[in-house]
Amino acid sequence: MIATALVLAGGRGERVGGEIPKQFCRLLNKPLLHYCLEAFEFMGAITSMVVVMPPEYCETVQVKMDLKHFRKIVAIVPGGKKRQDSVINGLLALPEDTEYVVIHDGARPFPPVKGTKNAIEAARECGAAILACPITDTVKKADQENLVTETINREGLWVAQTPQVFRKDLIIEAYRHIRKKAVVVTDDAAAVEEMGKPVRLIPSTSRNVKITVKRDFGVARRIWEGMREEHS
Repeated sequence: MIATALVLAGGRGERVGGEIPKQFCRLLNKPLLHYCLEAFEFMGAITSMVVVMPPEYCETVQVKMDLKHFRKIVAIVPGGKKRQDSVINGLLALPEDTEYVVIHDGARPFPPVKGTKNAIEAARECGAAILACPITDTVKKADQENLVTETINREGLWVAQTPQVFRKDLIIEAYRHIRKKAVVVTDDAAAVEEMGKPVRLIPSTSRNVKITVKRDFGVARRIWEGMREEHS
């Protein structure tokens, strides 16, 4: 089984602030992006990596030098205007022998090894599987004035994460489908769902955080230090 990690790092990360995109901001002693790349570098289930970056960073000497030691990276490609445009660019750069695509947000530094492996195995069975966490909090729906309009039954509700794993031919077909229909999706599973195909949910971990705003770097730092203590 040949699985390629498609790492999406083509966004601007404007909510974090600063002069450079958040994926290049330093978490402890290295750029945020390097954490998930290192995780995939050492995952036995991952054969290769394709990294999507902002166009102006693809040919930057320093960035290329920083990524040189990742043996599994086979392509660095420019991102598009929307997330789904970046995914399509990445899909076009996949090695020809790729069987499964492990799509991951580069702003999630700690993709879980066990969860990723389980998602790949599930994708072998049904074509698509994603990491997710069941919702445990009470969910409220509000109007434009932030007044509650409904309390939503949380039973069966999950928060989607990445990695999201797909059979290569299925995810390519799904993105062709939504492009033809001019549908905008916020995650890759939604493209498969648009075709009426099944997507299996794989329980994830709270450590699989996404860096969205500046304070999230502090959360990630504590998680990393906790992981290091466990393995010391």
